[in-house]
Amino acid sequence: SLAEPLQFEHWGGHRNVAGRRFELAAEVVNMERNVLITGDHDDIEATGEGLHTIMTGSGYMDMRYARVEHCGQRPLMGRYCLHFHVMRRCPACVFKGNAVVGSQHVGITVHGTHGTTVDQNIIWDAKAVGLYVEDGNEMDNTFSSNVVICSWWQKCSVNWVGGVASQGGGAFWIGMTNHMIGNHIVGHEIAWWTPGAFRGIGHGKAVGRVCPQFTPFGEIRDNVFHDNARFGIYLDNQFPRNIRRDEDGFLVDHSSCNTFTPDGLDNGVVNEVRNQLDWHNTFVGQYALGDIQWINYTSVNNGHAMYWKQSKNFADGRLWHVMDSTFAQDPNDFGCLQFLGPAGPFTFGMSNSAFLGSTRGCFGALQAGQHCGKGGAGGPCNVQYLLDRVDFSGLDPGSIKIALGVRSQVEDQGYVLPMFVAKDDSLGGFRSIVSGHLNGFSSAPAGCQALGQEWGDGLGCSGLVRRLNIWGPDSGRLKLTGPGYEVGPNWAAPSGGRNAGEMYFDSQHGGYGTPALVGGSYSLGGNLWGEYVVEFGDAVLADFFGASESIRVQVGSQTCELRDSDDRRFLTPMGYLHGIGWHLQTVATHNIIRSGTLTCGGGQPDGLTTPSPSFSPTPSGASPSPEVRLPFCRDLPDVKRSCSSDGCKVLADGMTNRACWEYCESAGLMCSGAWEEVDDDCEVKETLTCNSMWQGTSDLICECIQAHAPPEPAPAPAPESDSEDPSAAPSPIPAVPVPSPPADTGVGGAWVQHVATNCYSGHGANGIAGKDPIPSSRSLAACKAECAAEPRCEAITVPAGPAPTTCWLRTDLVLASCLAFDTYDTWVRSAGDVAPASTTPQMSTTSPAQTEPQQPANIYEHIGGHIGSWGGWCTC
Repeated sequence: SLAEPLQFEHWGGHRNVAGRRFELAAEVVNMERNVLITGDHDDIEATGEGLHTIMTGSGYMDMRYARVEHCGQRPLMGRYCLHFHVMRRCPACVFKGNAVVGSQHVGITVHGTHGTTVDQNIIWDAKAVGLYVEDGNEMDNTFSSNVVICSWWQKCSVNWVGGVASQGGGAFWIGMTNHMIGNHIVGHEIAWWTPGAFRGIGHGKAVGRVCPQFTPFGEIRDNVFHDNARFGIYLDNQFPRNIRRDEDGFLVDHSSCNTFTPDGLDNGVVNEVRNQLDWHNTFVGQYALGDIQWINYTSVNNGHAMYWKQSKNFADGRLWHVMDSTFAQDPNDFGCLQFLGPAGPFTFGMSNSAFLGSTRGCFGALQAGQHCGKGGAGGPCNVQYLLDRVDFSGLDPGSIKIALGVRSQVEDQGYVLPMFVAKDDSLGGFRSIVSGHLNGFSSAPAGCQALGQEWGDGLGCSGLVRRLNIWGPDSGRLKLTGPGYEVGPNWAAPSGGRNAGEMYFDSQHGGYGTPALVGGSYSLGGNLWGEYVVEFGDAVLADFFGASESIRVQVGSQTCELRDSDDRRFLTPMGYLHGIGWHLQTVATHNIIRSGTLTCGGGQPDGLTTPSPSFSPTPSGASPSPEVRLPFCRDLPDVKRSCSSDGCKVLADGMTNRACWEYCESAGLMCSGAWEEVDDDCEVKETLTCNSMWQGTSDLICECIQAHAPPEPAPAPAPESDSEDPSAAPSPIPAVPVPSPPADTGVGGAWVQHVATNCYSGHGANGIAGKDPIPSSRSLAACKAECAAEPRCEAITVPAGPAPTTCWLRTDLVLASCLAFDTYDTWVRSAGDVAPASTTPQMSTTSPAQTEPQQPANIYEHIGGHIGSWGGWCTC
């Protein structure tokens, strides 16, 4: 009972917004059970350790309608309240109807296990994570009708063995091919997080054997996430692909994680999010997301109706990224009606969707190009927003329907290059709307006219406007002449001459872009010294409008007709972004500029078809080196000054109305600290939190942390076991030999550097006892000197970078058997400087003094598929 009125209004029941009725009922749960599993807990808040249950090995575990309390051991990996541990395929494994109350360390974990059922459980105040899918190889598990509640998000967001406090949530999945159906998650910092990029090589025994960022999802439908401090649904950075896995979820072909198939077709798999309801969260959505379709999505009074930075055209040719969806905002309550949509040169489709309520305090209901031109977002910024049956009539008078660019969140190009297109009345009868900064379109044959704030102060056109992109190296500014650009340049920001056809290089993605009028004739000039591919429009967009689309482009004396149907193999709107994108790769049927000469291509060759989506991988033979890699601190964008030796603490530019957590996550990293600097330096003026924004500044000191420290090259992978130890994972695939640079005749004679090459025991070399690694820090020169003084030393392996501080001495070198890993280099001594190698491999050893003491742990018994537990510990 309540003794006094609540201070704040708490939503529940039904709510009407602009005539639409939404059910926003509070969850009512019963946490009592007839069967109680409990334990000593007098000091549990101090120690973080309670009981835990686990099932591993053979047999199965079916646990229903029990209450488990005072559980989980946060200092210890694998000590969770309810835990399926490395059971492989176990369809008889079930957690159903249980109440997990007050967990110190994860509510329910599925680890290395497939086909289980986690259904109708209540998880209350679980610290770190409620529903955890641990390694990245887990498949076909069903999480359905569970209710995961945190009474206050800061109570549940705590440091744990899986990461710092911000790296968790109501559900935290590294294994993606599992089903999320009908769950309610409330009150956490993040409701459901799929950290595919942040956990890019997997976890534990799956490290290097999975690619979570590119792993397809299972079924996602009927979930409700509300009142979470940051994100409701947070799919983060996911691009599901036709990956090839074995029956245990491990890759059999690393190249199947790549952007393209070997013949250059899109390797994506389309997944769907259906019937999702998010309300009262600060954010919902993702950073970068491709080949995911939102169907019947409902967003009510979130801080952002959708948050999305980067996407692509669908691999299977469908058009609509969002369909049959509703975005509503009661102006008398929390939130802002702002769909911050993705950027990049592709067609973003929205169909049969409605915006309701008020955009008060925001800059538009549907805003094109979130963070365009910045790290972690799309670019070039000439995205095409295709609207079909999009209804803005439910907006309050004075509301802004669309915005070209997201105010204060994009580079200049983001306000100039996006465009909206429609063939119905979604845009007030106009076929295209371009930025008002492109004043040349007012006099172009497109029949454009100035519009008001309601339509983003754009130019409404009866003609069809589409994207034109040039992919290739930075050649300074290019100049496009033709319809829409036959005016004098406006050099003021944000135009920067773009209104007159000036085209700027997008350094985040490796290309140029601008709108162009269908049927127009253009000429392109500039210092086109390298190799470039030119593309126009999208076939799916032309098909929707019912006619082929083209323009004519002249470079020098050569003119080509660029068509929507042109060959797009190996071309991606992500440009050359590593892992998500692709390095520039031309084929004969591209329209190619080489050294200033344009060569016309043609349509896609016969015999090529769009790959069919598949969740059933087939084993294959040896795999080539993958194109994917983890993000590291050296990938951080907009760095004004480095403030630490590892490059993880930086003075970051572009931080107006932006917090450090967002900056770090834009590069696939996590924030661990934030500060306001004194004067464009690394001196701290004020300490902030990762969620803080500092008004009136464009830069902040941000410290980011990587998902994993770069793997140590010294120890060989441990044999398969039931251990949770990540070092038990296999290493990356063998290196592909690359040409070496000239020998370095520095310390200790001649040396040859082999970049991105990791040599260690079992993979091309053995360590030298006591120097594997050398115990204390060493510069590169000192490391070479150590090797030169050791008769058996043939090479050294060091972290990549100009100033490595850790050094491993190597003998018995077989370079071809070393591994490709771009965070390590191996330096090899010239053969004439190396003493004859020992015929007996020198194995790495660890002295007893280096062995970490064993921590107390509960003892478990597993016999014949049954399990029991009791207190105590083993001393080893």
